[in-house]
Amino acid sequence: MMNVQHESPEHFVQLEEAVIELYQTVFSEPPYFETEVHVRQFRSFFEKHLQAPGFSFMSARDDARLVGMAYGVTFAPGRWWADASQEPPEELRTAPTFAVMEWAVHPDYRRQGIGSQLINALLADRAESWATLCVNPHAHAYDIYLRAGWQPCGTSGSEPLPPAVILIKELKP
Repeated sequence: MMNVQHESPEHFVQLEEAVIELYQTVFSEPPYFETEVHVRQFRSFFEKHLQAPGFSFMSARDDARLVGMAYGVTFAPGRWWADASQEPPEELRTAPTFAVMEWAVHPDYRRQGIGSQLINALLADRAESWATLCVNPHAHAYDIYLRAGWQPCGTSGSEPLPPAVILIKELKP
C-alpha cells in the first residue's frame, strides 16, 4: 500500500541508507549519470540539510520500501543558489524562500502520480511565499515543473557539469 507522509528528523537514522539508495538509483540514470563520487557528495549535503532551518522531508513508501522522496530547506532573506547567473527577483531577495533540494521517484513507481503527491505535500502550508529549485534542463522533471507553473529565473552551476536551470514558483499569490 502506497503511503506519502512527512518524516520527522528522528526517523532519519533509519531512513538514511534508503534515501541514499534511492538517490543513487534515480540519479545514475540519464541525463544525470551520477557516480559514487556524486552519491558521497549527496550524503554530505543531505546530512547538512537535516540541520538546516525549515528542513522538511516527504517520503513515499510502498509498505516499508522508500520509493519516492522530496525535501527542502528554507533560504534566509538574501540567500540564493551558488554560481547563479543572475540575482533573484526583488521579492525573493527580501523574504525567506523554500528551496527544494531533491525530488525523486524510483523508476518502477513513476507515472502513478507519486511525484505530484510528494511535491504538492512538500510545498503545502509553507510559511514562505516563494519556492525555488535547480533542475537539469534535459531531465523529464524540467517539463513537469514548467507544466506545474514553475518559472525559469537564470542558471546555476560551473564546469564540468552543465548549468542547471533555476526555477521559482509563488506559493501564496
